[in-house]
Amino acid sequence: LAPSLSYQKRIRDALARSDHPLDSAGIAQEFVVGAVAGLEELRRQLPNLAIDRAVDLLAHAPSLWVVGTRRAYPVATYLAYAFQHTNKPVHLVDFTGGMHRGQLRGARRGDVMVAISFAPYGEETLAIARHAAEAGVVVIAITDSRMGELARAAQLSLVVQESSVFGFRALSGTMALAQCLFIALAYRLELEYQPSGTLSR
Repeated sequence: LAPSLSYQKRIRDALARSDHPLDSAGIAQEFVVGAVAGLEELRRQLPNLAIDRAVDLLAHAPSLWVVGTRRAYPVATYLAYAFQHTNKPVHLVDFTGGMHRGQLRGARRGDVMVAISFAPYGEETLAIARHAAEAGVVVIAITDSRMGELARAAQLSLVVQESSVFGFRALSGTMALAQCLFIALAYRLELEYQPSGTLSR
C-alpha cells in the first residue's frame, strides 16, 4: 500500500495487475473478504491490546476528547457520538473554522483524548495530540504501529492492522475496535453505578 497515491492511481494500478476486469459484485466480494480478514486479525490481537487500561482511563476521566481527520474522521465522529451515551462530557475536535486550538482551551489535566490516525499520519491529528499531551491530557492512540508518530505522542496505543484491497484500506477493524471500546466503557460505568449486591441477585 502506498498511501500517498491518489485514488485514481490506485485503481489504475489494480487494473494493471488484474487478468480480467471485475464487475461491481466482484469488487464488493474482494472488499468483504478483505474486511473479514482484517476483523480476524483484530480478534487474534485482542489479548495483546490494552483495552482494559484504556477503559480504565476513560472511565475515570473528567472529560473525554476525540480527534481524527481524513480516513479516521468517521471513526472519530462515531466515538464522539457513542461516548455521549455515557454521563461524561464529550468533545469532538472537528477543525471547523480552524478553531481547533480554541476548542482545546477547555481541556484539563487528567482529561483523556482518543486520537485516531494511520500512516501517513494526519498532521492536524498529530499536532492536536501533542498539544493535548503537553496540557496534561492523557492521549490514547488508535493507530497502526507502536513505533508510529501518533503512538509516540500518546501514553497508550491500541494498534489495529487493516487489510488492503486494490490499495484501499478498510475501516472495519478500526470501527469494530472503537465500538468495543465504547461498549466496554459503558459496561464499566454501569458496574461502578450498580448498588452493592445488585449483580449477585
